[in-house]
Amino acid sequence: MNIFAGCILLVIASVFAYVIWQISRSASHTINDDIARADEDNVESAKEDQRMMRILLPIVIAMFVLAILLLTGAYAHLNMVSIGVTAGGVLFTYLGIIFRTSASKKNARCTSRCTGQVIRQNENEDSEGHTSYYAVYSYTVNGNEYELVDSYGGGERAIPQVGTSMEIFYDPVSPKVAYSAYEGKQSKVFTIWFLAFGIPMIVIGIAIAMPWYMWAFRIRSFFWMLRTIF
Repeated sequence: MNIFAGCILLVIASVFAYVIWQISRSASHTINDDIARADEDNVESAKEDQRMMRILLPIVIAMFVLAILLLTGAYAHLNMVSIGVTAGGVLFTYLGIIFRTSASKKNARCTSRCTGQVIRQNENEDSEGHTSYYAVYSYTVNGNEYELVDSYGGGERAIPQVGTSMEIFYDPVSPKVAYSAYEGKQSKVFTIWFLAFGIPMIVIGIAIAMPWYMWAFRIRSFFWMLRTIF
């Protein structure tokens, strides 16, 4: 039964890996191709695809690892609770790093700023019927008017309301590439939360894997060190 489940998981992981590879290759071609770069929207869409594929990559790797454990029977000799907690911590930490890296790239590119205003809220309903709202800003650079939609949504009252003034950070070379101060703040919050959950989970997972007598030895060594100091 475990071998059958491992085979199914291996096939699924292989399909996902192939899809990620194809999307990443297509996005890379769009970003690097001179003709494709002429359409700024295509480039931004390609970069967003690359970010999504980087987020999905560790999940696919974890599927391959789990499939190998099932096929070889090695899972019987491992502490699955420890592996699960540690893997979850690694995933959360990885997502936190992704958010931080993405924010850093935006900060490095969008060095100019101006004041924009929320002109409306876009609605987005998911497959389960939950509605999220996204603030849409209008801002003017060098006499040209642009619109910007926040990447982070929320409840109708939780996001900036229509008429609210907001600082906009934009690329001086391509003012259409921009982000709001609200989006920058939300990105920091997501980074902190993911890292705050991820790093302790890794430590807990490793602690679970270590035998109790190893911890007892470390505790005795710590108190012995204190006695020698004081």
